[in-house]
Amino acid sequence: MWMRRAGGVKLISASTAIELARRVVNDEFGAIEVARNEPLTAVEDGDTWVVVGSESPEFNSVRPPTPNWAGPLHMRVSQFDGQILGYVFTFDLGTAQAVSRSDGG
Repeated sequence: MWMRRAGGVKLISASTAIELARRVVNDEFGAIEVARNEPLTAVEDGDTWVVVGSESPEFNSVRPPTPNWAGPLHMRVSQFDGQILGYVFTFDLGTAQAVSRSDGG
């Protein structure tokens, strides 16, 4: 792989990065979370693809996310070798509920 990088030859296309994201989310969370994030999009950022899920209020009203503040997928994938450099689900602070402490402190 280092020869590819040295030669500037990229192995991973936008469609491959999107499919990688689909497979990882499906393996970890199941088909519902994949569907919640469709359509996935990939944007080039330097030598990486940033794969982002969509926010679907209609889908979420029928199948609310758990936890309720979980937002769309955000994954960064190397264009050279497919390494996942970042993998998070964004969240909406507006819908996140504060946790109260029961110990009085």
